[in-house]
Amino acid sequence: MAYRVVIVDDHAVFRDCLKVLLDPHPDIEVVGEASHLDQALEVVSGTSPDVIVLDVKLGGLDGIAVTREILRRDPAARILMLTMVDEPAFAAGAFAAGALGYATKSDSSDEVAHAIRTVAQRRRYLSRVLSPAAVASQRGPPPEPSSADPLAALTPREREVFDLTLTGATSGEIGQQLSISARTVETHRGRILHKLHARTTLDLVRLAARLGLLESQKPAANSPARSRMS
Repeated sequence: MAYRVVIVDDHAVFRDCLKVLLDPHPDIEVVGEASHLDQALEVVSGTSPDVIVLDVKLGGLDGIAVTREILRRDPAARILMLTMVDEPAFAAGAFAAGALGYATKSDSSDEVAHAIRTVAQRRRYLSRVLSPAAVASQRGPPPEPSSADPLAALTPREREVFDLTLTGATSGEIGQQLSISARTVETHRGRILHKLHARTTLDLVRLAARLGLLESQKPAANSPARSRMS
């Protein structure tokens, strides 16, 4: 008998990709999906899944708060957080809210499948990219993902990449300035897009414009980025 799974994530492309990645595992069956809280509650009620796979950030909502609401309505629900956020504070917050597992989107598909099986058996799971000791040492609530300042969710390095991206600098140029590889820059940019619910660099520019940040991010007149953007 297969473990029944509902995927709750506000990115349809990610939901589709996860279904494809889980398809080779015959003991795991995706029986439903949702993009927001109300839809999730309806799908969960109609399918009675063994595991609910949920992102820490769900549209404008805090996935940890969503976890509490799901468990308030169904205390027996088994929730696995699956997210780009690989910070101990968020994992600790998820466990405190009642989630049984915390996996990251950098984990392999086999590892995510293992996480689902572990949670389905009502056992705790923590991604290998996180230290159990670091998670256990956290005190107080995690940072608020839906903060009034949307950039508050970015790490210091991600904020540096974000700011340099606004100047029009390429991944290679950003990497040179920060002494990291272009590939690492792309990894940071992917996490930035996810955290800010953006799909393209243009979406980041629009967000920066709304926050009044573009004026402070103008490149110098003789910079390569300025030349490309003019």
